[in-house]
Amino acid sequence: MKDLTNPTWIKLKGFLFLFLGLVAATLLFLEHPTLKAALLLVLALWCFCRFYYFAFYVACVVREVLYSEAARETLKEQEVAHTVCFLYDNSFCGWLDAGVC
Repeated sequence: MKDLTNPTWIKLKGFLFLFLGLVAATLLFLEHPTLKAALLLVLALWCFCRFYYFAFYVACVVREVLYSEAARETLKEQEVAHTVCFLYDNSFCGWLDAGVC
């Protein structure tokens, strides 16, 4: 399957995920309409959003900093470049230089 590049389809896909998430949360809450269930749903949503932020922003920014020219030399000198490449697979942040490791 090729990458989705059309902005209209990307936006449609995003709103589809939003719609499906709202439907799933609503159905789950309707099955157990308690304050505890609502708070747990909100907490789960917040935690997943924070993890998404970590996975696709923080980790990529950290990787970009680690793979700057100065950092590459330091990592080579300290012989930990292999470990960093193992932790941050080249395909993880495809917009960065994939030829680092």
